[in-house]
Amino acid sequence: MPGANGPLPAGPVSVRLAGPFDVCALVTGANGKVAADSDFVFYNQPRAPGVALSGGAVTVDPGRLRLGAERVVIAASPEDGTTPFGRLPALAVTIHNDHDDLIARFAPPPLSRETVVTLVEIYRRGPAWKIRAV
Repeated sequence: MPGANGPLPAGPVSVRLAGPFDVCALVTGANGKVAADSDFVFYNQPRAPGVALSGGAVTVDPGRLRLGAERVVIAASPEDGTTPFGRLPALAVTIHNDHDDLIARFAPPPLSRETVVTLVEIYRRGPAWKIRAV
């Protein structure tokens, strides 16, 4: 459910979203801001240190993020850029470890007029990394 969080396993994880959606990721520092354009991962720039986009999946390897990175925010928009989420299939996010085991599932509440949504945050809490459904 929104707001739920849990520990992230060691190594890379894959955040997946199936359907007619574009997925993107923002890498931010402790101040909540990106450091440069290279911290934005999307279809036209599918890689940043520790983050890769392929199809409807964003793979995040916290150990390979740029120095100072504290959070990776995963967001989605309709593939056509204009259709509101309320007219598209329901969102279903799954998170898998590097062995492709399902470690979490998140179904956001029903949406209506929205055309961009924040889905998941991967964030540092002390020395550990966690994941939160947004």
